[in-house]
Amino acid sequence: MTPTPTTPTPTPQPIRYRVDIQFDSVTNRLPEERGHTVPVLVTDEDTGNVLRNVRVSYSTSFGSFDFSGNGPGYGEALTDETGTAVLTAYANRPGTASLRAWIDIDGDRQWDTSEPTDTATKQWTAIGPYIVASTHSVLPLDWISVSLYDHPPSGNPHRLLWCRTSITGGVSSAVLMTNINVDSGTWDALDLPVQIPLDSIGFYRLESHTGSGTCGNSATLVAYSADLYVRPVQPDLIVRALNLPQLIPVQNIFTVTAVISNLTPGLTGEIFDVDFYITPLTQPPPAPGQLGLVKQWLIGIGPYGSTVITAYLWLPAEGQYRISARVDTTNYVEEDNEENNLTSAVVSAGCFYSQTFTTGWFNPSGNTGEFSSATNAYADGGGAASVSVSAGRTPAPPVPYLQHLYPRYSHYPGHRSPAGLVGQ
Repeated sequence: MTPTPTTPTPTPQPIRYRVDIQFDSVTNRLPEERGHTVPVLVTDEDTGNVLRNVRVSYSTSFGSFDFSGNGPGYGEALTDETGTAVLTAYANRPGTASLRAWIDIDGDRQWDTSEPTDTATKQWTAIGPYIVASTHSVLPLDWISVSLYDHPPSGNPHRLLWCRTSITGGVSSAVLMTNINVDSGTWDALDLPVQIPLDSIGFYRLESHTGSGTCGNSATLVAYSADLYVRPVQPDLIVRALNLPQLIPVQNIFTVTAVISNLTPGLTGEIFDVDFYITPLTQPPPAPGQLGLVKQWLIGIGPYGSTVITAYLWLPAEGQYRISARVDTTNYVEEDNEENNLTSAVVSAGCFYSQTFTTGWFNPSGNTGEFSSATNAYADGGGAASVSVSAGRTPAPPVPYLQHLYPRYSHYPGHRSPAGLVGQ
């Protein structure tokens, strides 16, 4: 039977994209307009229809698409229901940016001449005294560089203040630097090292003042910066070190000290626990949340802070063991990294004797000298042969071998020496 002929499905034609940055040139004034949106409309060249969910690539020759104002001058955004993609370009100082938007057909993050594109120009200016910060995205205790420009020398000395602009947050204000004298020729003071105050959270701006001016005091205010954002940061607790002997006598109490550290400037005032564990090497390390043999408690730990705690443990039998400590076992503290709370060390348990031997051990012939092993441990009649066992670096011989230590008589058995019975 001859099949009924069908009409083939036509091959869809590739879309011809049209990319249009919604301005050709724009100028913004610092510090109020540090960030400027760059809207890009994407349409079908043939039909004029807007195209949704299209990935648009951006580049800038100055500034950044990151709030910090630094970093690579590349970014991406998807078009919305109106066919528009939007990114914000930021600059920290006056300058001009060449902007480009394109459809990155080959996905190499670089514009190729065959890819649909559009360009525009963006300029940032500053008039009068102004402040430049090296970055506008920071963490507490970060160091940044700050420059004062076009500040009249008649206002020397100036002071630099840290002023919160968000309604809620951390510390409301702080004095960052005093006695700043701008150059009498350039009216500038450049690259001042400034540390972000510890308790900062939210948005802040830098203010320069004459005399003893305070945040927001218009009578002494010379200039202010755009907002700096202090990113939230959580603590990251670790057991930085475990200090304990490597060789431990069986059933003897030994001391373990653990150094507990916070790797970030994040604050924690919560009470949290530290657990200590003993596991044979044949068993896996302690699982998260597992209760330890010993538990201790700490109340908070400061930014980049450390504290030392001590525990007392003992090993039940000879062998190799894993001694472990885990900080924040029961997850009282929300951390930046919850996977690095455990630290372990391997130790050996047994009977140990020192490699340095004292006098009083005699050879069987000359009745003089020191012994170097259990095989020449003899005592002359009238003296007592004894083994001094102590913690040390060398394992003692096994018990059957130690049983070969015996008193050697200098006369026949049963004979009494002038000093008394042998072995007494």
